[in-house]
Parts: sequence; C-alpha cells; structure tokens
Amino acid sequence: MDYNENVRYSNEALKFKIDLMEAETEKLVYHEHIYKTALNMSEDAYIYEDLKTGKNVISDKFHKMFGIQADIKINHNIFMNSICEDDKMIVNRIMLEKKPNELSDRVIEFRLSDNKTWIMASIKINIDADGNPTERIIFFRNITLVKKKNEELKYMAYFDLLTGLFNRNYFVKRLNDSLQQADNDRCNVAVLYIDVDDFKVINDSLGIVAGDEVIQMFAQDINTLLDENMFAARMSNDEFCIAVMNPIGNRTIDKLYKRICNLCNKTYRLINGRKTHFTVSVGVAEYPENGESALGVIKNAEIAVFEVKKNGKNNICYFNNEMYSDFLDALRIERQLSAAIDNEDFLLLYQPQYDTRTNKLRGVEALVRWKNNGTIVSPNIFIPVSENNGSIILIGDWVINKAVSTLAKWKNELDYDGIMSINISTLQIKKEDFVRKLKAVIDKYYVNPEDVEIEITESVLIEDLEGIISKINTMRAYGIKVSLDDFGTGFSSLAYLKDLPIDTLKIDKSFIDGIASDSSTAIITQSVIAMVKQLGVITVAEGVESKEQFEHLKKMNCDNIQGYLLGKPMSEDDIAKLIMQKQE
Repeated sequence: MDYNENVRYSNEALKFKIDLMEAETEKLVYHEHIYKTALNMSEDAYIYEDLKTGKNVISDKFHKMFGIQADIKINHNIFMNSICEDDKMIVNRIMLEKKPNELSDRVIEFRLSDNKTWIMASIKINIDADGNPTERIIFFRNITLVKKKNEELKYMAYFDLLTGLFNRNYFVKRLNDSLQQADNDRCNVAVLYIDVDDFKVINDSLGIVAGDEVIQMFAQDINTLLDENMFAARMSNDEFCIAVMNPIGNRTIDKLYKRICNLCNKTYRLINGRKTHFTVSVGVAEYPENGESALGVIKNAEIAVFEVKKNGKNNICYFNNEMYSDFLDALRIERQLSAAIDNEDFLLLYQPQYDTRTNKLRGVEALVRWKNNGTIVSPNIFIPVSENNGSIILIGDWVINKAVSTLAKWKNELDYDGIMSINISTLQIKKEDFVRKLKAVIDKYYVNPEDVEIEITESVLIEDLEGIISKINTMRAYGIKVSLDDFGTGFSSLAYLKDLPIDTLKIDKSFIDGIASDSSTAIITQSVIAMVKQLGVITVAEGVESKEQFEHLKKMNCDNIQGYLLGKPMSEDDIAKLIMQKQE
C-alpha cells in the first residue's frame, strides 16, 4: 500500500471515529434532554452537579419553589437566605456535602423563611468504580399540603373538632397514663361525667346549628375551670368528662361541681339572637375505689349520671356498688321496653274525676301501664327509663292516639259528655310539632277539642316558660283544655299562676294527705283554691282517699275530686259500665 492510500485510509478511519463520537454526543444530549424534560414535568425541583467538571444544572421549578425571582442567578448564599433560620444548619450540611455519608439517600424536612412552607429534600451521590464521587443530585419537594393534612389527622386523633377539647379516645389514653402515675404517687384520680340535661330539646327547639353553638360555648367555659391537675374531653354529643388528679376528698369535686352549675345558670346568647340555659347531671367515680382502668372508672361515673337522671336531673351523684346493680336493671328494662314499643304492649287505665257538689262524672284521666309477660309494670319503673332514652315520645304518641280514639268511641256509642285528661311528658310537649300532631289526632277521630284536656307539670314551666305558654295559647285557641298537674311539688308555683293561661289546676296528693291533720296545709290549700277561683281556674284534688279529706275539700269549695275514695284506675270496659250507670 503506497503513501497516498495510507493517508486516505487514515482519514476515513478518523472520519468514522468523529462521526461515531458525534452520534454518541447526540445520543447523550438527547438522553439528557429526555431526562431533564421528565424531571421538569414532575412537581419536584432539583439541583444536578457533575463533580468532575463542576457543571451545575438547576431545574425550572427551583426558583418558584423557593420563592426566588426567576431572573436571579442561584448561588449558595441566595439559596440559604430562603431557608428558615432554625433549619439552616441541616440544609447547609446537605448543600455542602459532596461525599457519600450518613446524609446520602436520607430524606430531611425543613421550612422556608416564611415559616409556613415545608420542603422535603433528598441527596443522591454517585461514585465510580474506584469509589470516587462523580455526580450529585438533590431533589426538593413541596410537602406543605401533606404536612397540613398530617397535622389535621394528628389533631383529629387527639381533639374534638367542634370544641377543641380532647376527644374520647385520647381522654381514655391520657386517663390510663394518669392512673399509672397515681399508682406510683399513691394518690386518687376522680372522673366527673357531665351530661347536659334535655339537650335534645335544645336541638329540636333551636336547631342543630344552635345546639352546636351551645356545646361550643359550654366547652369553652369548662376549659376555664381547668388547672394543671385537670384535663377535659367531649365524650359524645352533649357529654363531657373532667379528670382530676389527687382530689382532696369530695370537697374538691363539690367545689368544681358548684363552679360548673354557675356556668349553667348564666344565659347563653346565640348568634341568631336566641337565648337559652340548661342544667347538667354529673356523676363521679374515683380510681382505684370505683374502677381498675380508665374505661372502668368512666363507665361507673356514667352510671352515677343515670342515677341523677333517675332522680330528677340537675344534680351530682357519687358512684357506689348498688348503682351498678340498678344500672343493669335499667338496661334490662330498656331492652324490654324497646320491644314493648314495637309490639304496643301498653294499655290505658282511666281514673274518674267527680264534681264535688253534684257527684257527677266530670271525666277521666288516662294512665298508661305496661304489660310485660303478663305482669302490669308500674309507670314509676318504666317512665323514668323511657324519659332517659327518649322513648317516652313514642309512648306518649301512642297514649294520645289511644285516649282520643277511646273518647270518640264513648262519645259515639255511650253519649259520654265528660272529658279525657291526658298526661304529657316534658320531652313530648317541647317537640316543635307537638300541638300540630295533637290537633291531627283530634281531627282524625272527629272529637270536640273542648273534651280533651292536656296535663303538664310544673317542671316544664321552669325549664321553658315562654315557649310552653306559647304552646298553651295555641292549644286553647283550638279549644283544647290545659291542666297544671302536681301543683305544689315544684317551686315558685304561685308566681306562675297569674300569667299561666290554664283551665284546670290539679292539687297534688302531698297537700291532700295532710289536709285533715295539719292546719298549715289546710290553710295553704284553701288559699290556693280561693285564689285560682278568682282567676277563673277549675280545681281538681288528686289522691283523695278518705271521707274526711273529701269533706274538707268540699268545704273549701274545691270543684272536683279524684282518688281511690271514689274510684281507682279502671279498664276501658269498666269505665263504659260506669258511664252507663251514671246515665240511668
């Protein structure tokens, strides 16, 4: 091969190598373009550095993520100025690190200088076959929303969203920790279980939004009572708990209870301008005497609340072992009562009322009884349970329908000209639709509204005087009579009478029992009868059991008598026979 051919061959070989290098370069540029494009398409920002050449590549999203103006060239100082002061040390270590160590492949989190934006960073350092670092890439991701969501989840895990107090789960955990500490310190822990009385009535009358507002305000007030030895939680809709570390006997708890009552005594003013107030029932249990665990103590404190409810609400009760047995009995009754409501296992008895002067049958009072496995259960047993769980409303609806339908039957078949008196529970009359539903039943059976008398108790008036007076006026506008039952068993009774638009006043048996033997009782009873006559109100004396009582009431000009002396509660058929006898 001559010289020229050698040169030509060398040139072609060189050209081939140059073409190959250009092709490889284009391939690398293409791959780099694809890689960079893919990275820029993600939400992450990154810094790439070739550690051999010192070449840096900063992604398009970097400036925006770190709040740096797009036209500013990034350097170490500018970057560090965008970092929160407290987090600069760890970030600086990452930015300056160029050798594999404990920071490599590790994720860190830090804040920017606004103290709100959270960034997650990870560093990757590649090495060659000899272990020398060749390139470094740091990825950055904005995790502010993730952090916020995690904080929300953490908050939800510990706190009640409506009130800001601890939630039930965290209260139980915190209480368990406190019980362990109490074991170490050889001290007690008391739990107060607080239940807002008749909160369902507040929800029904004012609305759910207003109910939530009441709960929020009450929770804020509870929070003001707490010191370093206490913590509180919202356990359910209208129930709260306060744990008290190392109370000094009952004195500490009684003092706290009085402060809670003072909160309830104030008027809560709502955003919509409405006002409300309420009472609370409080049960107390102590560790270790009343339970071996947090759940055990809480359960027993709640049982003590049931005892308060059973005895009229608005009080405090300390747990004892007898209550647990009573609680189990109440649960059994509640389960049986639920089935009784489904099966309508109730009956009405009717106790006659007579005109004191003429002995004419004025009417009857409908009295509900429960038939349970062939046994008649006293209302003193099942009414408190049904009022506690709200089933009294369903029972009350059944009573109204049955009583009015029976009245219609007597009117049509026996030409009965008396009234039907029906007891109404506090929960029932406070329902917004009570009067409408009552009127619908009366219309359904074509009964004259003037032959229906609704009996309410003083306790209803004490809780919501204005609202009840409004409903009484509506009922009376329809012609329905209204009677105030158990007069004298509450307080401030006389204060209500001048403003209360009632037709009938029923004097409680507690007055009648002493009318013949106690001169003071006789004087008070005579004064009440005389006063209400001046107001145009008819009187009925309840629980008259002796001839002597009857004669005293007759002399006092009491209008009507009801009691065992003249007639015990009777079945529907027996009253029908009585009606026919009176007509003969």
